[in-house]
Amino acid sequence: MSKISTDASSSDESNQITFRDILPHEKLVEALGANSIFNPTPVQQKSIPVALAGKDLVAQAQTGSGKTLAFSIPLVAKLISSDFPKDKTTALVITPTRELADQVLSVVQSLESSFEPVLAIGGVDINKQIKKLSSDCRIVVGTPGRILDLMRQKELSLENCEYFVLDEADEMLSMGFLEDIRDILKKLPKERQGLFLSATITPRVDMLANSFLSSPEKIEIELDNDLIPDVDHSYYEVGNDLMAKPNALCDLIETLQPESAIIFCNTKSDTELVEALLRRKGFDARRLNSDLNQSQRNRVMKKIRAKELRFLIATDIAARGIDIEEIQLVVNYAIHEQSETYVHRTGRTGRAGKQGSAVSLVGPRDFGAFHYLTKVLDVEFTKKDLPDDQAVANARLEHIDQILQERVTETGKRYELLAKNLVDKSSPEELSSRLATLIQTVIETRNSKEVKSLEDELVTDTDSSPKPKRERKNNKSDDDSEIRAKGDRKPKSDSPKPKRGPEKRVYLGLGKEDGLSIDKFQKLAQSQASLKKEDIRNLTLRNHYGFVDLFDAQASSLIEALDQSDFNGKKFTIEVATTLTSNKKPSGRGRNNGNRSRGSDKRKGRRSSSRTLRSS
Repeated sequence: MSKISTDASSSDESNQITFRDILPHEKLVEALGANSIFNPTPVQQKSIPVALAGKDLVAQAQTGSGKTLAFSIPLVAKLISSDFPKDKTTALVITPTRELADQVLSVVQSLESSFEPVLAIGGVDINKQIKKLSSDCRIVVGTPGRILDLMRQKELSLENCEYFVLDEADEMLSMGFLEDIRDILKKLPKERQGLFLSATITPRVDMLANSFLSSPEKIEIELDNDLIPDVDHSYYEVGNDLMAKPNALCDLIETLQPESAIIFCNTKSDTELVEALLRRKGFDARRLNSDLNQSQRNRVMKKIRAKELRFLIATDIAARGIDIEEIQLVVNYAIHEQSETYVHRTGRTGRAGKQGSAVSLVGPRDFGAFHYLTKVLDVEFTKKDLPDDQAVANARLEHIDQILQERVTETGKRYELLAKNLVDKSSPEELSSRLATLIQTVIETRNSKEVKSLEDELVTDTDSSPKPKRERKNNKSDDDSEIRAKGDRKPKSDSPKPKRGPEKRVYLGLGKEDGLSIDKFQKLAQSQASLKKEDIRNLTLRNHYGFVDLFDAQASSLIEALDQSDFNGKKFTIEVATTLTSNKKPSGRGRNNGNRSRGSDKRKGRRSSSRTLRSS
């Protein structure tokens, strides 16, 4: 693998380079110019000529460096130079998230408006995607799970694919998509061109590149010191009480009063809790996790990009591939064990020459992971004290004043007489008490309407989205890494079945390669959570994760008993994945879940507060 290294600093020579200098296609130069893009970034300068020459490529550059154009321009150049048939897939772009796939599609269409790439992502009706594939499947952009679904249903064939891209390869692998990527790339023809784009070139990215690329050139764009984000890293220690961390977060938001913030959680349940607490305090906050359908996700992202939304609460996977400018504050509500995750989170603030802040809330269960971060990251963490009651009261008073000012309208004078009457007829003690009650009523009324408005939005989106059709049954999967087990089913009876609550799909953060087996999991569930064997249905285990379907009560018992415990020296994450629709068998493939957070295998047994599980 030949290697080209350069830095991202802007020299006089690089400033003089234009796209006309490196692109032989005048049509593409004009399309870029129409979007006010004239000068290639360093990664584009180095990558585009290599890709146009038909060579395989591995390019490393930071987020926001222009990697999408670096592979989209050669892709479009290839298709406009030849008359490829619309009924054969010529180019495939694989991304880790739906939002990133949508961004790639927009970039491709900005270069050539006549192209209509098929967006193959989850969360939307697969039948619409199948219909688009039947009309023009030359370019397919999507996430691994949906691409595999279409391939297994024989709706997508890659036997004629000549150009493929793995975008954000490091993120893709850290999210557990290695097996899926392998399954997809194995179906490509021998003669093809491949590009891997990544923020970091990890050993696993190198391994995958060596398996599926042919003598690729490796381009590394080093980060210029002038472009390193200016971020203040601090942390606050919080207690172990159930509400210690949520209350600390609300107090910090009250006192810091950031113009914008992303609050990162490790689980979907935490995103829901944080959203509810902030909204009840009068803050404009929205969650972003994999429980939201695509329409809801788009609504949230549209709001925050238009600066109509102040606070975004997200899991790492839900936020991957989302590039939002001018985020003032990043909050680590829960500490993630992987140092790369901390870097990705905090890299979203302190951009464009502006200073940003990254705050971590460190509870007793976070100490081990946070201590590890302080050892491996070249970051100076400053310990700060949580604001005292007086500081919070003062900040809250100012916030209340802002809320009251929002209520002042042109018709507000009608109530001046009532206010004067209240002052004249009340003693100082009575006035204070009555004003406090009045303010509380105003704020609670406002906030309840805000919360109801959010829930109405979600219900409206759900009701308006098309009901998923039952997909036809696939042939038996040839993926031998998957194990399934179904609980014993009792014979059908005419007597009504007792209601046991809704079904839930539960995500298991460990799999076969972590030492977990169906038998061991069943024994753990029975011994630790008092579950019966027949309660465990549709148990699916893959190499590094799995899923199981349970009734609501059993799911809660399992999560309470086993979540965050130690199994074979590894943290066992267990949480609700998605809601099952009735009469529909889950696919068991379990991709695009919003909170997968598996610790590194190299850091075993670090959390002294975790329980150690034994299955026998």
